[in-house]
Amino acid sequence: MKNENHCEAKALVSRGSQIHIRASGSVHPCDNGTCANKKCQQWIGPDGFVQLPRLQTNALPDMALIARIGNWGPIYLGSSRSISLPAEGMLYLGVNDGPYNYSDNAGSFVVTMTSSKQAPSPN
Repeated sequence: MKNENHCEAKALVSRGSQIHIRASGSVHPCDNGTCANKKCQQWIGPDGFVQLPRLQTNALPDMALIARIGNWGPIYLGSSRSISLPAEGMLYLGVNDGPYNYSDNAGSFVVTMTSSKQAPSPN
């Protein structure tokens, strides 16, 4: 995901659909050794830095796997999550890092996603 904010998951999703995410792999926030917070100078999995203070304005763990649906989000995914989608549109996956901090990132996540449409509610 180097130099990328979010990548298109090639999935058009509907509001109310259920998605199930499993992710593995690891990313590094500053592979060139320039992390301001030296506690972040390490490889981390899809759950992100859950034990460290948040640096991003969205209060989600830094470097965690997140999603956006169109312009809606971010949605925390981490290494395993099942959620009912709050919006419809193209699904994008990304790493929760600052908007100009992707150039020094390294690594990748491997994501498996399954989805099911929620049954319509009776009238």
